Amino acid sequence: MLHYLLSPREGITPHDLPLEELKGLIEENEVEEVILALSPTLSGNATAEFLKEFLSPFKLKLSRLALGIPYGLEIQFVDPLTLRKSLTDREVLKNG
Repeated sequence: MLHYLLSPREGITPHDLPLEELKGLIEENEVEEVILALSPTLSGNATAEFLKEFLSPFKLKLSRLALGIPYGLEIQFVDPLTLRKSLTDREVLKNG
């Protein structure tokens, strides 16, 4: 929907994102949740943080697709950064 990720290096700023269109879709359709499906890159993270701030006036749930270990990959082949992110965003299966 956004078509771009924020990237000052490439000259892509918030003005290049269809923010008014996004705002209109949320208001017209009484959207309850926005799910961000962004690459786990510097640009993806910057865009997610920007959208978190931009969407803060709306009463909606904002989430992002999980990041981490790909299904079927042997754990010994996972790089340290991916493993750290997977641990940070782990899902609790049972509490207590």
